[in-house]
Amino acid sequence: MTLNRPTELALNFVDYLGFENRRASCWNDLNLQAKSFALQLECLGVPIKYIGTGPKLSQNVLREVPGRQNTSLGAAGIAGLRSSEFDAELSMDTLRQEAI
Repeated sequence: MTLNRPTELALNFVDYLGFENRRASCWNDLNLQAKSFALQLECLGVPIKYIGTGPKLSQNVLREVPGRQNTSLGAAGIAGLRSSEFDAELSMDTLRQEAI
């Protein structure tokens, strides 16, 4: 079982990647550099839900990607999760240490 794993990320200060991102309120308002950076981060396996585009709390993009399943899981949903290779490797290390 994997615990304490992030289910969503918040990416802040995207306005530093280009002034045109300042006060953007939707994904399509962001420049190519900001979109590319966000997508590269998502390749780590955790979706980005909030993108900060300015100093105020109201200046952000709430990102809902069509087809993405709800990330909140109940107890039944946790049992169906697959471990990543990294998690599997950690689990094997734990088992080896317990066997010693």
